Amino acid sequence: MQNPRSNFQSEPPKQPHPRQLVFIDDSGDPGFKLGQGSTDYFVIAGIFFPNRASAEKTAQIINDYKLNNNLPQNFEFRYYSTKKTTIQELIRLVSQNNFTIRVVVVDKEKLGDSYLGMKKQNFYNHIVCALLRNAPINMASIYLDGRPGKKY
Repeated sequence: MQNPRSNFQSEPPKQPHPRQLVFIDDSGDPGFKLGQGSTDYFVIAGIFFPNRASAEKTAQIINDYKLNNNLPQNFEFRYYSTKKTTIQELIRLVSQNNFTIRVVVVDKEKLGDSYLGMKKQNFYNHIVCALLRNAPINMASIYLDGRPGKKY
């Protein structure tokens, strides 16, 4: 005879937590050869989606915008080379979706001497950690900008 208590569970089974998605990109470079080719600023930005559905919905809105404006699907919007009206329209279109944006802007000329000797990789990692510190993440898949040629 089967023990009737063998099927008893003290708490309900845990449902898998929907995985958050975080996409991180940079602008500028993490080098310190100021006045010799390195940029004065280094920027790290992250967009935090609570789940895949929110990310896909946002991507679909952007893809539809490209299609409706005869832009190639691999077109990359760049702040300084994109019309301000285009940027404003994209922000309006995606702003009602569920995501958070965090940005760290570093004016390298204002950093203390302790940063000046840092290797590029260490500085990059330090700024990414600053972006993620106290961020609203739990069970996230994090994607760093992985363009070919990046050495970070």
